Amino acid sequence: ARDGTVNADKAALRMGRAVHTSILEPDRFALEYAVYTESKSKGEGSRKAWDAFKAANANRTILDEAEYTKALAIRNAVRRNPLAADLLAKGDSEVTATWTHRSTGLPCKARYDWLGPRGIVARLGYSVQFGIYAEGHREITGHAVPFWAIVVESSPPFDSVVYSVPASLTDSGWRVAWGLLDRVAECRRDDRWPGVAGDAALELT
Repeated sequence: ARDGTVNADKAALRMGRAVHTSILEPDRFALEYAVYTESKSKGEGSRKAWDAFKAANANRTILDEAEYTKALAIRNAVRRNPLAADLLAKGDSEVTATWTHRSTGLPCKARYDWLGPRGIVARLGYSVQFGIYAEGHREITGHAVPFWAIVVESSPPFDSVVYSVPASLTDSGWRVAWGLLDRVAECRRDDRWPGVAGDAALELT
């Protein structure tokens, strides 16, 4: 990728992490992120000021003023959503769950964005991810909980919506994950790791 593309990807990832932290861990956001409001022009004075700021915040992620303002705007939009605010009123963020898959004995791990009295909250993702999250909680606690996904626009007006994830989706996702775990167990047992096509020839189209 060209430098511009790489830098854009890094900026997008940095922004995604900032938004995620500002919504779910506002106290941590204030500690781990710094905002630079001055010019980054190539003038010697600006360059020295920027270098000094970077040195003073070496252990923090630095956002420019536009990124910082946007992160807070997205956070505020989510928090203004009554259902999202209710889901995030009580609970813990970034909860790690570990368990052993009964069928294969493989270790499994999930990291919930939010776990509270109302259930598990996650960003909108793949059904397989939802299935693993739901199964992990069910395996550890012995019961299922409601599953929610909070989605927010990345540009104004930053509209947000809460999705109730049906059990049919988490169950189908877990069935796919189970099949993948079975395949990993088989590969470990036979010490054979085929690629995407396995032994089959693919038709070139």
